[in-house]
Parts: sequence; structure tokens; C-alpha cells
Amino acid sequence: MRPVILALLSCVLALPAAAQDRPPPALLVQTDEVSKPLLLKRVAAEARILGNVAETRLTLTFGNPLDRVLAGDLYVPLPEGATVSGYALDIAGVMVDGVVVEKDKARQVFEAEVRKGVDPGLVEWTRGNIFKTRVFPIPAKGSRTVMIRWVSEVLPVGGVTRYRLPLDYRDPVEELSVRIEVVTPADTPAVEAGGPAGLSFAPWRDSFVAEASVKGAPLTEDLVIRLPVPPPEGAATEIAADGTCYVQIVDSPKIPSVVQKDKLRRVGVFWDASGSRGHGDHEREIALLGRWLASHPGTVKVDLAILRHTLEIHRFTVKKGDATALLDHLRGVAYDGGTQMGALAPTSSPEPDLYLLFSDGLSTFGAEEPAAFGAPVYVLSDDTAANHPFLRFIASRTGGAYFNLRRVSDTDVLQGLGWTPFSFLRAEVVSGAVDGIHPDGPRPVTGAFTLAARLRSDTAEMVLHYGYGTRTFVTARHLLRRKNAPQGSLLETFWAQQRIQSLLALPEKHRDELIRIGLEMGVCFGQ
Repeated sequence: MRPVILALLSCVLALPAAAQDRPPPALLVQTDEVSKPLLLKRVAAEARILGNVAETRLTLTFGNPLDRVLAGDLYVPLPEGATVSGYALDIAGVMVDGVVVEKDKARQVFEAEVRKGVDPGLVEWTRGNIFKTRVFPIPAKGSRTVMIRWVSEVLPVGGVTRYRLPLDYRDPVEELSVRIEVVTPADTPAVEAGGPAGLSFAPWRDSFVAEASVKGAPLTEDLVIRLPVPPPEGAATEIAADGTCYVQIVDSPKIPSVVQKDKLRRVGVFWDASGSRGHGDHEREIALLGRWLASHPGTVKVDLAILRHTLEIHRFTVKKGDATALLDHLRGVAYDGGTQMGALAPTSSPEPDLYLLFSDGLSTFGAEEPAAFGAPVYVLSDDTAANHPFLRFIASRTGGAYFNLRRVSDTDVLQGLGWTPFSFLRAEVVSGAVDGIHPDGPRPVTGAFTLAARLRSDTAEMVLHYGYGTRTFVTARHLLRRKNAPQGSLLETFWAQQRIQSLLALPEKHRDELIRIGLEMGVCFGQ
């Protein structure tokens, strides 16, 4: 049986234009020297949600209408921080699971199998949370089936928690099956949008399940599930195969008001205009910048630095909040070329009061680590494919904050820009035994905050501390219980994911530990 390999620390840097133009998942093949998506014949979508963690499984069957064998590249977008926990490819009619190995070894096995005239199915993860796999052969007038499984957070936005299943494939599929299980919820989940007609939840064991199968379904929008508000203690527990009890805590601490900072006089704006950002709609980013500047009625000097392989600096003066000239300039920016994140550097001397960085964080060549800054950098990204660990690293290193616009509201952004970030400071174990706490240090909080840990006693009590600088302003008390925790591997994988995310900002520096965690936990990840 041919091997299917999951390569750790892959380094594919960019998608072809066709993959960027068409919302994936898409299996792209070369026909008549043009990259085109193959027709999707069958979709089997499953999800299991426990607390605020979801494991999603997509099994996709693509058909080849041509009289010749094809090879293709499958692209699947993943949520921020997602961890790939499984991949399988059909070989001789049997779904064969992938095996996680270190990248260099994966390449050696891959090349050896190719020399034998077979395709081992090497999987890679591109930067920006796009999962890629080569699929070959796709038989003439035949089909191939692939499965990808990932674990991701499902966090509340504006007090409401929604799970989103990607089902926007544009073209109808011959067969669609959907199964969503929500484990031990506080109330009945609800289908808010998308999915097959009549899909609804019903009790099943200690869960609620919604499932349906249809044929010829037009898939024009994602399936959105509104999840019940979690219990007051906000903690979910699960027992792994080795008996370890894993914990996930989700908080949405109320951010207290603080004293207004000094008047803003100068701001640096880094605007990523590289080719990887050329297919997105950046109007929300532009509008947020305009609204934020409008909240400063005095005179503000703006250093606009257009970022590609170098910085191209333009100077603007915003009076009484009128940033029309600056915003019009941004709307006319041409997106092309590569990105060198190492080109980021102070825009003036003395430095501005603060910087705003609008970018996907994808560095395609040259130096990756930016210069040192003497002022905080606040990072905003509305890009589907973004290097979240790297962007968060830049913000936290300079005393700024990172805003993933896919997960936070405009109000949260406008309230957070320019302020010392409200942060998780530390976790205090009041009673019981808890270890492996992640994050294990301060972390800016701009919405919901998630903590992962291992419960070593039957019960425990923890207090999470939040505040500014080193001073606690808000605390949240959580009771953890091993009793009645379901069996499973979802929270174990999530715990490993939290360890991995803190290391991925500078993956080469932490290469050995990343490989050890991936091999130990059987998860695949990339830069």
C-alpha cells in the first residue's frame, strides 16, 4: 500500500492565481495550459463540537470528465490557529490515513516512491493557513477522494458563538451529507444559515445532532450553527486515551476603561501592497483607519509606508479627523510583487507615537524578522490567508495588539487601537493540581480568550487574571471537574495546538520542539 505523508514545517509560500481567485476548497488541474477546478461530485461534512473547540472532517470526491489521467493540487482554507489532525487519500478504493513525519524525511520518502512510478500523496501546509496536497493520478473518466480533518476554536463574537462549516462551492454537487454533533451543550444549538433544507438538531445520547443527506444540492453559502452560551464556569473537559484529563477554558472578560493617553501627533501606517493581498477587499481596513483617525480631532501627521520588498513612504497631514486624501490614496494602491517583512522599520526619527500595520504577514523572500521599534505596533488583518502567529508576534514584541478582523468587531478594534493592550496576565491555581497551562505568559485580549491545560486531580479551582501592564483589573474564577468528562481526543489535540501556536512565530528557532510535538501528538502544521 502506498504511503500518505504529512510533512511538518513545510515551506510552500504562495498560491497560484487561480487558487486565489476561486474560493477553495478547490482541486486545480492543468488543462490546455490553464489551471481549472475539477467538478466536485460528493461532499461528506462532519463536525464534533465540545465547549469552544470543533473538529471538522471534510471528505471530498472530485470527478475527471476527460479521457486522460490528470494531476491536481487541492487547496483547503483553514481557520486561524487550526491544527490538521488527519488526512486520507483513496488508494485502490480504500481510504489510507496519512502518517506524520518530519519534513526532510517526508521529502526523501516522497522522492523514493515517485522513482518507483507511484504517487505517495505528499501533503504540505502553505503559509497563511492554506492546506495543500498533490493528488495524482486522477484516472480518466474516474474520480479521487480526499479527507482532511482539523481542530479549531469556535469563539464568541459580540456575545454570540457560531460554528461555520465551509460549504460555498458555487456549483451543485451530486451528493451531500452533513452531520454536526454538539457534545453536552447547555441548550439546543440552532441552524442559523446555509445547509440542506430542514436541517435541525435533536437529542442523541449526551449530545445534540443534526444530520441530512441530499442530492443535487446547490451549495452557495456556508453552514452556520449558533451554539448555546456555555455554563458560567466556561470550562470543558475531556479524557484522552491515556487517561489524562484535558481542559479548555473560554472567557470574554469585560475590558475596563482606562485614562486617556496623550494627544496623538504622529502615526506610522504600514500598508502591505504585495501580490498576495491583491485579490482581497480591503475596504473594511480602509474604513476602520478613517474612523480611527476621525476620532482624533487635532492635527495628525501620517507616515504611509507601502510595503512590498521595500518601503515606499508618503507623508500626509490629517486635520480635524479628515483623512480623505490618505484613504483615497489607499484605494488606488496597486497590489503586486513579493513581500519582505524584514523591510519593516521605523518611518521617521523621532519615531511616531505608534504604528498601524495592515498585512497578511506572508513574507515571500529576504529577511523575515522586522527591525526593532521604539513605539507599539498595532496589527490588523482581514485576509483569509494570513500568517497569524507571525502577526501576533510583531504586535506582542512591541507592546501593541493584533486584531484578526475575521474574529473581532469594529467596535473592539476602535476601542483597542492606541491603548496599552488589555491582556491576560497569569493563571492562578487556587486548589487541586493543574499543569501544562497555555498560554503560560501575558497575552493581549481583544475578544474571547482561550486557555488550555491538563487537570491532574479530580477537581481544581483556577483564577485567571487580566489587566494592563502588570496590574490586575479583572479576575475570572473557574471550577474544573474530571467527573462526567467524555472520552475523546479533541481537547488533547487542542492543547497541543496551543503549544504549537506560540512557537510558530519563529519556526526555525523552535524547529526541534515543533517536530517533537507534531510527532508525539500526530498533528501536522506549517509555517
